[in-house]
Amino acid sequence: MRPASHWLTILTLVVACWQPFTAEAFDCDDCANIGCTDHWFASDAGSYSSGVCGTAGCLHCRETLTGDWFGYRTCLAESGLTLEADSTQFYQGVAHGGRRERFYYAGHDDLLFGFDLGKMLDVQGWSLTVRAEHRWGEPLARDAGVILPTALHAATPTPESDRLILTNVFFTGAVDENVTLLFGKIDTLDGDRNPFASGRGKTQFFNTSLLVPVNGLPTVPLATLGAGAIFSVDGMPFAQLMVMNSSDTVTTSGFEDLFDNGAVILGSVNLPVPIAGKLGIHTLSGAWNTKTFTSLDQDGRIIIPNVPLIQTAGSWVVWWSGAQYLYQDPSDPMKGWGVFGRAGASDGAVNPIRYFFNAGIGGQSPFVGRERDLFGIGWFYNRFSNQIGPAATAALGLEAAATGVEIYYNYAVTPYFKVTPDLQIIEPGTNQANTATVVGIRAELDF
Repeated sequence: MRPASHWLTILTLVVACWQPFTAEAFDCDDCANIGCTDHWFASDAGSYSSGVCGTAGCLHCRETLTGDWFGYRTCLAESGLTLEADSTQFYQGVAHGGRRERFYYAGHDDLLFGFDLGKMLDVQGWSLTVRAEHRWGEPLARDAGVILPTALHAATPTPESDRLILTNVFFTGAVDENVTLLFGKIDTLDGDRNPFASGRGKTQFFNTSLLVPVNGLPTVPLATLGAGAIFSVDGMPFAQLMVMNSSDTVTTSGFEDLFDNGAVILGSVNLPVPIAGKLGIHTLSGAWNTKTFTSLDQDGRIIIPNVPLIQTAGSWVVWWSGAQYLYQDPSDPMKGWGVFGRAGASDGAVNPIRYFFNAGIGGQSPFVGRERDLFGIGWFYNRFSNQIGPAATAALGLEAAATGVEIYYNYAVTPYFKVTPDLQIIEPGTNQANTATVVGIRAELDF
C-alpha cells in the first residue's frame, strides 16, 4: 500500500461508519430547513460574508465530501472554474482458479478541471478540460490468467507508473448550435458512453470487457493528440469525426512524434431507436490506423508483456454499442435501467481480439428509496485472433476465446461515497490458467 493512500483509507472508513446502511438514512428533509449560516472573513480589503445554505451544511446529504468550501466552490464556478476530484480504491483477488489465488489492493485518483472560457476570457462557446490522474497498486490480470484487466480503473492510465499524468488537455468550442469542434490531448476511454456499461470502471462494471470495445485495442490509442468535430441534431449528438495521432502518448505531450507514424481516423454515428416509448440508443463506430505495428506495446487496457508481432501496416476496427431503457425516471429521462449490448470486429493483425460480444442489464437501482444506487449483470465473449504471429500467441498462451460474467451493486452510502461489491467468473481462454472466480470491493469517494 502506498503511504500517501493511508489517509484515504482511514477517511473512507470514517465516512462509511458515519452513515447507516439504510434507505431511510437518505432523508434530507431536515437538512433542507437549516437555512443559511453566514461565515465572516477578514482581510486587508475589509470583511465579507459567505452564505452556506440548505443541504450544503449536512455531511450525509451534500453531493461532495468537502461541500461548497464556504461558498468558494460556487463562486469559482460562477467565475468559470469547476473542479471534480475523486479517489477510487479496490480490493480484489482470485478466490478460486486462475493462475494463483491472491488478493491485491489498488487505487486511482482523478482530478478534472473545467474552464469556461466564455466566463473567464469572454470567448463565448469555448471551454478547456484538463484531467490529471494516477494509479497505484498491482493489476490483478496476471493472477487471474486474463489479458484484459479485471478492474480497468485500477490499471489505467498505465500500469508501469504511479506518477500523476495529464491524460486530457483539450478545447471544445461551438461553431453553431449543431457543430462543436474539439482539439488537444484526448482520452478515448469516454468515447463509448453506453448508459448501462461505461463509467471508466469507477461507477459501473469493473471488467474491461464490459466497459469498452475491446477489439479497438491497440488500434485506437488510449490518450493522444487529435482534433475533430461533433455534429448534433435538435441538440442531440448525431455524428462524430476525429483525426488523432496513431501512437499512444499517455505519458507525454505527444508533440515530439505527432503523426510521425501515421494517423487514426475515427468516426461514429448515433441512431436513436425508441421502443414502446422508451429511449433506445445505438452507436455505429469505426477506426482506421495507418501506423506500421511491430509489437503489442504495454497499454493500461491490455495487461501483457511487450511481445513482437508480424509487421503490419495499418489496422481497422468496427463496432456497435446499444442500450434500450426498460424504465426511465419521470424526473430525468437519462436515469433508469435497461439492457445493453456491444459487438465488434477487427482485422486481427495487431489486436489479440478478432471480434467480441457483450450484453447485460443494468443502470439505476429498481429498489424504492435507493435511486442513487447502480446495478449490473453482464456477459462477454472475446474471440482471439490467430494472425498476430507465433511469438505473441505463445507468450500469451491464447486458445480460442475468453468468456465471463460479472455482477455488481453500487451502494451509495452517501451521495459522495459509494461502495460496490463485485463478482466475476471468467474462462480466461489461455493454456496458462483455469476458470477464475474473482471477487472484489470498490470504494469511491467524491471530494
